[in-house]
Amino acid sequence: MTSCEVVLVNRNVIDSFRVGKDGCTYDTSVCVNSQAKWIKSNGLCLCSVSKPNLRNPTTRPGNDKGHGCIYSGSIRAGVGGSFNYCALGPFKLISYKRGESARKFSDIDNPKVVMNSCSLRHTQVKFPDNATEMEQQWLDESYVDLNVSNNAIYFKWKRSVPNLQGTIITFNLYCEVKISGIKHVQYYHRKCLRAKVLGIWSADAVSVQTERTKVSEPTTSGQPKSLQITTKTISSAIVTTTESKNDGVEIDSVRGDN
Repeated sequence: MTSCEVVLVNRNVIDSFRVGKDGCTYDTSVCVNSQAKWIKSNGLCLCSVSKPNLRNPTTRPGNDKGHGCIYSGSIRAGVGGSFNYCALGPFKLISYKRGESARKFSDIDNPKVVMNSCSLRHTQVKFPDNATEMEQQWLDESYVDLNVSNNAIYFKWKRSVPNLQGTIITFNLYCEVKISGIKHVQYYHRKCLRAKVLGIWSADAVSVQTERTKVSEPTTSGQPKSLQITTKTISSAIVTTTESKNDGVEIDSVRGDN
């Protein structure tokens, strides 16, 4: 890891992140190059209302060190790496905890295609330290609750997934659909929805080990283990600006986000 890589991501309605463990941390040009605002009090970069999501690494050319803030619509459309276009939207923030209210997604581009039911095919996750999505074979329907109603899909967790905090997640689905105006014919379409998971991802949580810690698998693949990991204090990563403190605000309500 070089000194200018993203080492901490705080996913919220508006994302914030830290770059580097030394000189880059308080280099204000890093935030500007990422189209973010530098927060002097804690050295974090804060994305904007119009570009609220950190995509790291990005595919943009230039000297931005492979990170930056982008539109929600761009992530749903499939920016960079192995990302595929997701018909179900909008791209929004979801919790990692079970028991939270269901989040609504719909086929924005094809409102006349009626969904009757959807089932999970497989799930991919993009961790901030990896340029591509990685399939998570352990993340099956025992974790995911999908309910189709009034031509929209409602998502919530059956089980909490704290190890996915701060990631971007893609659910690939098989959906039984009916096309309006065509009777007695049903089809199965592949669809996907993409969201970002509330919480903090830290490079220290992946790489820092103590004598009490034994990590047999990286946190970016495989079934989550119950690990005892000592990390650095990251309380300063919580950005409490008026723009980002309300977790209940949905990104898709921001103008220019489509």
